[in-house]
Amino acid sequence: MRREWLAIGGVSLLTASCVYFNAMYDARLTYGEAVRLQRAGEQAPARVRFDSVIAMTDRIVVEHPESKYAASAALLKARSELANGRPEAASRTAARVGGLTDDARDLDTAAGLEGVARRQIGDAAGADSLLTRALDGSISDDDRALFLFQRGMARLDLERPQEAASDLAATGFQGELSELARLDLARALAKVGQYDSSLRLTVELIAANRFANFGQGLLAHLDTLARRAPVALDSALAVELVQPGLPDTKLGALYYFRGRAGEHASDTLAALTFYDSARAGAERSRYGTAASYRAARLRILRATSPGDIVETRSYLETAANTLDPAISFDAVRLRERVGLFSNLVAAYESRGSTAAEAALRAAEIAGSDLAAPRVARGLYLRYLELAPGSPWAAKAIYGALLYADTPAAGWVDDEGVGTDDRLREMLAALDETDPYRISIEDRSRDAAVDSAYVLAETDLRRRLLEIRMLYDTTAVLIQPQDTVQPDPDEQPEQAGEDDGVAF
Repeated sequence: MRREWLAIGGVSLLTASCVYFNAMYDARLTYGEAVRLQRAGEQAPARVRFDSVIAMTDRIVVEHPESKYAASAALLKARSELANGRPEAASRTAARVGGLTDDARDLDTAAGLEGVARRQIGDAAGADSLLTRALDGSISDDDRALFLFQRGMARLDLERPQEAASDLAATGFQGELSELARLDLARALAKVGQYDSSLRLTVELIAANRFANFGQGLLAHLDTLARRAPVALDSALAVELVQPGLPDTKLGALYYFRGRAGEHASDTLAALTFYDSARAGAERSRYGTAASYRAARLRILRATSPGDIVETRSYLETAANTLDPAISFDAVRLRERVGLFSNLVAAYESRGSTAAEAALRAAEIAGSDLAAPRVARGLYLRYLELAPGSPWAAKAIYGALLYADTPAAGWVDDEGVGTDDRLREMLAALDETDPYRISIEDRSRDAAVDSAYVLAETDLRRRLLEIRMLYDTTAVLIQPQDTVQPDPDEQPEQAGEDDGVAF
């Protein structure tokens, strides 16, 4: 009887062992398929398979912890929980391995996986300790690379950049890292100044995305590299551009970020060339419209004549159609202001002194709205040439002096310091009661002076409306009404501020 029981028991034990073996075999196969799908960017089916691994291994760990496969099942379960973004569960699973085996390699691996989970939870100090234990022990080469990366990230969080840089630089194998983890590593390497290593990973991520459908994380990282390592980024992207058969969208992206690098390297001409190249193949694409915006901004900032600003209208028409709200808002605003500026310039250029005030208003727009100081100064000086005895001369003199550090180019007579001296002489020669001179010099004013200022501004608005009617058939000249005396305690509008009129 005893012998019969033993035989039956032996069969039962053998059968159970086969069941656990088969379950682990299936779990490992499913895990491998999940990793393959994850690396291919097929996240949803990968998550389903990781969940299957968690279910299969959980039965072994919970129902048969005495099995020789229990520790292996727990490790595979923890890896799958980490892959599916469940660090709390992974931490508990990895911590349980100590009660399932005394194998040193399994225990060291479990410490590393728990460390990865602790970092994702936010416990950087705990992660550092566990990962250090694992790295000091016996683990696979793949896990060593993974744990070095995670410890480096934890040490960044702990503000230990030199130790972090050492760990991250030693992470030579990325086979176990997902695309997101590779991006994290690239960003971390850039953060500690390891730009060459960061760029190698970054270029791999770029090359893997044929149509440049980059996520926000990679876009932000590329912008960071453009600021911190523009020359290195430009060189890396130049190599990518020689690859054959690149789609227009990919070309646009590479040229766009070369343009960003050129901007941050203070190579404006190169940046403009790259932005124009980004527009050439796919003007209406994401990067074509972004390049149009950046090119318009650069051309306006470095503008030396009114024509330089006028030429940006086509760029801004394209930029205004971007799907990027951060760009679209400013592009639409710039398009409106550049359009108004262009109309004003056309008015004074075609009619000279009869539309001189158009130059004055164009100068205000160039300076305050478009940040084009050289053009603003030139237009203020041109207005003084066209209307030397104008009641608004003080406004133009002050405007020109405001941009004394940025002399106008050759399209207008500007001798720099010599011109500034003449402007100050002109200002001093104005009548003491000139309302603009009083406002500029910030002298004490009474109600009569303030009223004169308001009347002068009203007359200027009316004059500008008359000029606007030359090119805008919808403009209507409103007849002046009785002037309301200003409240002595109310501060009048300062010269040069936007008066709210749509011109």
